[in-house]
Amino acid sequence: MDEKLKVLAVDDEPMILDFIEKYLSRKGCEVQTAGDAESALERLESFEPDVLLLDLSLPGMNGSELARKIGENERWSDIPIVFLSGYNKERATARSYLTEDSIFVKKPFDGATLVETVHAAVGI
Repeated sequence: MDEKLKVLAVDDEPMILDFIEKYLSRKGCEVQTAGDAESALERLESFEPDVLLLDLSLPGMNGSELARKIGENERWSDIPIVFLSGYNKERATARSYLTEDSIFVKKPFDGATLVETVHAAVGI
């Protein structure tokens, strides 16, 4: 990546967070991670990401609920959100905050897809 992008990845699967953090860090991103919605909200208080990678299936507050909460906060409402899910987009859309315009990545994904999606989310 040409620019140093800040990414917050939220997923309850440690292996996925580890992959995202290592891969995007190698590509020049500053990455922070959170394993649940509450931790993500805490990170957002001090870390201002350029993009949020958000698993839809989180324990407690799920990814859809977290996306709504972020969208309602003026400080965070402009952060692009990339939704991650093991479901296909149609099934995930029916169960969540996703719209036709939402950026969606189906798990499992590879590093190239991840980088391409992050670029698309921030418009580079």
